[in-house]
Amino acid sequence: MKSNIKLILLFCCFFITAGWTTGCKIESMKSPEKLLEKPVTNEFNNKIYNDIRKLTPIDTTFILPKNAKEVGKINKVDLDGDQSYEIVAFKKKINENQDVNSIYMYIFEYEGDSILDDSEKVVRISGDSIKYANFIDVDNDGKKEIILHVSNKGFENIYIYDYTNNSIKKQAEYSTLKYAVKLNFYDYQGNGRDEGFAILQDRTSYDAIIAKMKIEGNEIVFDKFETSKNIDSLDKVDIINGKVSKNQNGSMVVYQNFDGSIVTQIIIYKDGKFRRALSGDDGKLKNPNLVKPQDINGDRVLEIPKIEYKYSNGTPKDSNVIAWYLWNGKLEKDSKLNLVKQIFYSYNYNFMLNIPKKLENQFLIKHKYNTNKNTFEFYQGEEEGYLEPLFNIVVVAKNNDELEVKGKAQEQQEVFSDILLENEDYMYVYKAIADKNILLNYNVDFKSVKKMFHIINK
Repeated sequence: MKSNIKLILLFCCFFITAGWTTGCKIESMKSPEKLLEKPVTNEFNNKIYNDIRKLTPIDTTFILPKNAKEVGKINKVDLDGDQSYEIVAFKKKINENQDVNSIYMYIFEYEGDSILDDSEKVVRISGDSIKYANFIDVDNDGKKEIILHVSNKGFENIYIYDYTNNSIKKQAEYSTLKYAVKLNFYDYQGNGRDEGFAILQDRTSYDAIIAKMKIEGNEIVFDKFETSKNIDSLDKVDIINGKVSKNQNGSMVVYQNFDGSIVTQIIIYKDGKFRRALSGDDGKLKNPNLVKPQDINGDRVLEIPKIEYKYSNGTPKDSNVIAWYLWNGKLEKDSKLNLVKQIFYSYNYNFMLNIPKKLENQFLIKHKYNTNKNTFEFYQGEEEGYLEPLFNIVVVAKNNDELEVKGKAQEQQEVFSDILLENEDYMYVYKAIADKNILLNYNVDFKSVKKMFHIINK
């Protein structure tokens, strides 16, 4: 939510990874797109935390909604559009005797740098966890409603609350045991209004329904548009909102297929309904491991990744080539993914290299280990056919004895003359193998490779 300022507190903060880890080794901290959000703390946040803790029952604990990127345990937000902020906090109480847990939502008026201790408003809901929470202007009246999606003993319960004149009122609700539900709100049309996108998965057939969430009277209803039979579990679904083509907002839905593959699908909102932009049969959408879509070239449009094993002899945990594709913005038979760039990632040695345009789809990278140094050999061609050696990238560890031996000046002059980059761990060296004219044919030389070379995690 754009205007929502999360207060992540000193005593209840934790490290949040962005969804699943990315790259080809899920547990690896060296995978190229792994992001770590550091907790934000200060004395002001700590004060609010302590004030709320004093004003609420001691047998309740703060609880974090599962969409923690958008909403925190404690939130500062203008609910009623009066230019003054309210503080919304979520807590949980575990009832061990009756085995019925409770979710509490507290709303406090906020003045200066403090909450008003006589302004507490509270809603109690039976539930085990908050699957989704947000503050959205659902009915476009200039005020933000509170959306809560609570899981309770197998039931999926969704509530919408209005906060007006210092009073909380429930507007609508939905409850189901038949479906598992995944909610997402985003400005799909770019008009400043968020639309409610939902995936409902039938717990008996596992069919997943793409639907629009809306309010009719005092009920929440879902307009069901398309069905997918391939989503394994909604718990493993990640939704990334943003520009999905140059002129289209949408969501990248990343999920695990029944065969274990990780699939990315694009969802857009057009003509009052949600639609899939791509055919599920496109092999570019499937990966053996999780790699998350992202804006890979800085143009503010999300690209779809595809792991390509055939371009490297490295194992998935050591290195990989990932091709990044952009949707052309068209639908049905005209819908297409276009290659943006291919990137070689070396996780063990923490570097990445953009593949030169003239070598895309016709190259191979061989990783050769050596006692003193590691060499990445770049070839033009395919493994089954003729391979033309072009250049090497040599990685030398700083603790390598070879760097300290004075009697090898001539060898060092040869190996370490064209340094792409040097840090406290490694020296990365470019070494031309092919004739200069052959390299120029592919727009490859020391300067061009240096521009395409980057450290993954600095």
